[in-house]
Amino acid sequence: MKGKKKLNNTMKQNTTGSQKEYRIAIVGSGIVGKATGMGLIANGFNVTFVDINKDVVKTLKKEGYKALHSDDLDASAIDVFFVSVPTYVKGYENGIDHIKTTAAYLGKLIRSQKHYSLVVIRSSVLPGTTEDVITPTLEKASGKKAGKDFGICVNPEFLRAKSALDDYKKPWVVVIGEQNKKDGDIMTEIYKWVKCPIRRIPIKEAELQKFIHNNYNANKISFFNEMRLLCEQLGLNSDSIFPIVSESAEGMWNPLYGTANLGPFGGTCLPKDSRALLHFARKKMEMNLRLIRAVHTVNNIVAKNNNGKTA
Repeated sequence: MKGKKKLNNTMKQNTTGSQKEYRIAIVGSGIVGKATGMGLIANGFNVTFVDINKDVVKTLKKEGYKALHSDDLDASAIDVFFVSVPTYVKGYENGIDHIKTTAAYLGKLIRSQKHYSLVVIRSSVLPGTTEDVITPTLEKASGKKAGKDFGICVNPEFLRAKSALDDYKKPWVVVIGEQNKKDGDIMTEIYKWVKCPIRRIPIKEAELQKFIHNNYNANKISFFNEMRLLCEQLGLNSDSIFPIVSESAEGMWNPLYGTANLGPFGGTCLPKDSRALLHFARKKMEMNLRLIRAVHTVNNIVAKNNNGKTA
């Protein structure tokens, strides 16, 4: 009860302590920001969309949402800032310029606040970005200290562009990267409405988790694309083969397959069959299965580091 009372006081909520009393600003109202805001509104939250693009603000207003240009936001009326601005759009260099500018902007708003507020990073940022770049920028611009005067969390988004709102309303997992328990508790309270697991981990782990998530998906797509090319060379129907693979391969139906720290793959089947397919494609089809070859390269590196021990 003492913790609850403190939380309500710091966030300037009413005494009932309902999750719906948080006053939320969506900073960056593109696909992710809009879906996030609409999903929160659907669950009863007081949401203000914020953007530097006047056309975006105008469109949101026409659709009936509360929307403001970034210059017009009253910081005293906001408890939680959800940040969803673009990152790494044109590559690694200058990839976080937008979020650094946003952090400086939010820092100035936080400087004027008399209550504890929370900054939530929805944008994809590489490990260390929040602690080494965003937090110092917020502290410098605000003249305040993270964890004491304001909070910061990372809340990776897993939204698909074509179904962003549905994905936010019905998440399969919510990840909260937290600097401290107090900030994580605020986020957990905001997400009381979800029916999926909520995973609370350190901020850097949450940052990296999002990139592993996306790179796994990219690797899986590329694997099946490479196998599809092989099927086409052989005149075989990949559309009849792949669904059966999804039923037979443990890596498809067991979500934890391959994630344990057991070293390189070994045994009989995986090494010999992958090498055989590489040889077959190269000798018979004049194809270089680059992804399969890269798999062996990584496996050899891990085996060397693991003194030859295999799973």
